[in-house]
Amino acid sequence: MYKELLISLTGPITTLILAFLYDNKTYWMINIGILIFNCIPIYPLDGGRLLRAFLKILFGFNYSYNANLI
Repeated sequence: MYKELLISLTGPITTLILAFLYDNKTYWMINIGILIFNCIPIYPLDGGRLLRAFLKILFGFNYSYNANLI
């Protein structure tokens, strides 16, 4: 469960690092936009995977599976 959480966090963390790595304002805005879109709690995106991992840790597999289906 914790592996899934760490793997799902690498995408948003990498995008955030790339956003602050360059001084170009356009590049920063594009990366922040990608970060916000990627954190939407829809399953194929990282936000959905993070939500599923948190629910699995807190409530168990059955609840997290049913919550993701909804």
